[in-house]
Amino acid sequence: MGLASAGCVAQAERRTHTSRQTAAGCTSTPDDQKPFKAEVQTMLERGRFEALDERAGELDRTKARFPGGDWKSYRFQQALGTPAGGCDDTDEHWQQLLDTLQRWHAERPASMAAAIAMADASVGFGWKARGTGFSDTVTSEGWRLLSERVAPAESVVTTTAGRAAKTPEWYRMMIDLGRVQGWERGRVDTLFADAVTLEPRYLHLYSAMARYLTPRWQGHDGDWEEFADGSAERLGGREGSVVYGHIAWQISKLHRGHEFFDQNRVAWTRIRQGFIDREALYGVSLRNLNAFCLLAGSAADRETTLELFARIGEGWDPDVWQERKYFDGYRKWALQ
Repeated sequence: MGLASAGCVAQAERRTHTSRQTAAGCTSTPDDQKPFKAEVQTMLERGRFEALDERAGELDRTKARFPGGDWKSYRFQQALGTPAGGCDDTDEHWQQLLDTLQRWHAERPASMAAAIAMADASVGFGWKARGTGFSDTVTSEGWRLLSERVAPAESVVTTTAGRAAKTPEWYRMMIDLGRVQGWERGRVDTLFADAVTLEPRYLHLYSAMARYLTPRWQGHDGDWEEFADGSAERLGGREGSVVYGHIAWQISKLHRGHEFFDQNRVAWTRIRQGFIDREALYGVSLRNLNAFCLLAGSAADRETTLELFARIGEGWDPDVWQERKYFDGYRKWALQ
């Protein structure tokens, strides 16, 4: 899915599969997201629920982004919906997180941030029980626990939506939940349409919908590519270009290297331009540079790959590459 639980599902899927216009410099851009998420998790651990709700409201009002274009509201909810130890943390820590979120929700039942975090954590904890393998490797107990743990999520968020205004993150979470629970296409299409009416530039809505439309989930061959094309055309200009590149990047995580380009109807030139436009609009992000580099290498664009490695230096991102050997291998290929 997209977010905490979304992030955990995406991580599991990656384990299962395990441009010349780029700006100069910025080889040591810090990752602003890690301290931000650590602060949010500390606030939650200390039970600062009112302050968290105030922060959530501020992020929604200001539409704040990190350098590179990631919305802070997305990373805020991601921090709340996953234990400090990440997706593979112990069951005890997952349960402690859920207990804390339930206490927040009980004390402040109109808190949209608490409801979204509860739903995301429920899905993430359920996915941990399911395991990272293909469906035919999942035990009956794994399926039972997944269903049991995810079951309360929809009720929590729909009830809260009757008490507080829906946010882009509410819609993102609902689309993710629909993917995991197999909701019919019409229902999810309606959610997406309402979401982009509320905020047409919220990148994480597009990646959530694209994942829903992949054949491994609820879509068919060509669905997500058609969706990416249509979304880029509707937004138009640089924003449309950014959305196309973002969708492609997120779906590429479900494939290994060049398999993404071999198995999907995508255009590397458009993806490359999407990253260039994203930097032009929202600034430099070391994570984005790493992702751009990985995709350039997977597309066999040696010149762009080499330019990006020069900018990245030793600032490799484990979240992008997963293992250092892939970073080093692509760099060795680019230097040949």
